[in-house]
Amino acid sequence: MRPDTAPLSKEGAMHAQVGDRLVVEGHHVGAPRRVGTVVEALGVPASRQYRVRWEDGHETVFCPGSDTRVERRGEAEPLVSPWSAVTKVELRFEEAEDHTDAWVTLRTPAEIFRGWGRARRNPVDDNVPLGGEELAAARALIALAESLRNAADDVTDRSRSPEGHLVG
Repeated sequence: MRPDTAPLSKEGAMHAQVGDRLVVEGHHVGAPRRVGTVVEALGVPASRQYRVRWEDGHETVFCPGSDTRVERRGEAEPLVSPWSAVTKVELRFEEAEDHTDAWVTLRTPAEIFRGWGRARRNPVDDNVPLGGEELAAARALIALAESLRNAADDVTDRSRSPEGHLVG
């Protein structure tokens, strides 16, 4: 047993405290592991249940089984779980006789990011729309990545103070 893993009690029940992480291994091959933070202990110790905030942000009342282990909260770790978000990327195409355009949009809580790409068809080539869509989409996604990187650079540049740079 790992030193940071909680043991079972004499009754075979698992005991966790607020702030501990519960790790539930997948029930079948290929199933992902679930990890959550205990936000409340419910019931009596012999039949303890926990309110758990899972990594995807959902909270449930959870009764741990034999596939669950507890990772104790460290002294310096905060009680809050890391922030997470899910967003969608919208990809739109427009085809013309000699080119395909692609527009990509990513909406975040802070900003909307966009990218655009174009694939041109050589007049001697057959008109194969799928190839043009793939190339245009790739170019739009590269433009989106540049936009995101520039935004991240702006944020980090604003948070730097001149005193933090080495002079030499």
